[in-house]
Amino acid sequence: MAVPVSDRLPVRARGSVHRAFRVLALLLLLAAAVDLLSNLVPRQASMRELLDDVRAGRTSVVHVFYTAPDAVGVRWTTGFAGDRELTHRFATLPGGEGGEAEFEELVRDELGTTPVAFDRKDPLERLGGLASLVPVLYWRFISTAWLAWVVLAVGTAVLVDIVVRARLRAPSAGYWLTACLLFGAGFPAYLWSEPAALWRPEADGRITGGGVVGRTALWAAGFAALAVAMVAMR
Repeated sequence: MAVPVSDRLPVRARGSVHRAFRVLALLLLLAAAVDLLSNLVPRQASMRELLDDVRAGRTSVVHVFYTAPDAVGVRWTTGFAGDRELTHRFATLPGGEGGEAEFEELVRDELGTTPVAFDRKDPLERLGGLASLVPVLYWRFISTAWLAWVVLAVGTAVLVDIVVRARLRAPSAGYWLTACLLFGAGFPAYLWSEPAALWRPEADGRITGGGVVGRTALWAAGFAALAVAMVAMR
């Protein structure tokens, strides 16, 4: 017996909404990857650029941290994918409170009445040990705060969907959970592949365990290529 059109519409509508969410989630993950890579590989800048960015209001917080007895590292961001970095070396070894305080005083003298806040923590100081080995933890190093929380929400939604979905193309949910939690690239691979191919919804054939690995590897390779391109442009 044919199913009335009125009964089919809600299912189609739900499918369209779910595909729209998948596309939006993929775009957000791509934007987050660009912002994350900008933070991990900031553009080398000069003291003049730092002062100009503060005066123009493009940044309000400058991170100043110890790197050597005669040098400090300086980082700031001007917004999405706008991370900057410089290393300031002193002509003589700083005294008193150390290089951080001396650099801060130097910047304040140059800026005059322009307000600026300093933070003596390296934004990437938590990137080490377990965090450097598990890419899924990298969301904490996305510079744009709202984007970091959106990515966390998207990742949580994907994990919940993997667990509760009654039918997956993959042999089991465990394949996707492993790909997501250990490699990170499993998130876009899942959004692209489940519960049907994003670019061809009518194709819902099964995916082997090797297929999950292959799709995850392809997305990881894509992010690696993006990283190489961003490094080349900086």
